[in-house]
Amino acid sequence: MKTLRKIFTSLDIKYLMGSLVIFSFAMVWYSCNKDDLVDKFLTFDYSDSTSFTTPILEVKVDTIVTYPTKAKDEFGKNGADIKNIKKASLKALKLTITNSGRTFAFLDSVKIYLADAVLGNILLAGKNVTPADTNSNVLTLDTKGGDFIPYVNKDTLIMNPQLFTNRFIFDTLTFNVNYTFSVTADPLK
Repeated sequence: MKTLRKIFTSLDIKYLMGSLVIFSFAMVWYSCNKDDLVDKFLTFDYSDSTSFTTPILEVKVDTIVTYPTKAKDEFGKNGADIKNIKKASLKALKLTITNSGRTFAFLDSVKIYLADAVLGNILLAGKNVTPADTNSNVLTLDTKGGDFIPYVNKDTLIMNPQLFTNRFIFDTLTFNVNYTFSVTADPLK
């Protein structure tokens, strides 16, 4: 009889300990920020590109580029509606000179804005050119924080690149702009 009592007591303790472990795990799981967990499943990268050609005849080159985006299709592929975005932040932006043999040696700095007639301009990325950058035709810009949703969730994008040069080169250059946004969809809208 004592042996049976030891077995049942031992089983009760094991059952109690197992239940306590499961309960603790459930509490930790529940206490985690559910929004962060949901956001991980609803976040995706949206990449696009455009190009522009401009003469470099002044110290400040200010141009406007309007182009259709792939946002609607890309968002749809990720199960998101272009109008239901919770967050859009810039991950990366690269500016490339496509003219053969040209480098960024003529450039002091660059700023790229997103533009909108109603919202105005917002700084997307920028860079002060360093000596290391002058030997290359590719420049990785420093991304800027901001609320890019009102600019990204449209069928067309207006970009305002501003180039500040250190000399006149009296040439027309073509630039590619490649960028990636991290986008979080909002399932509740």
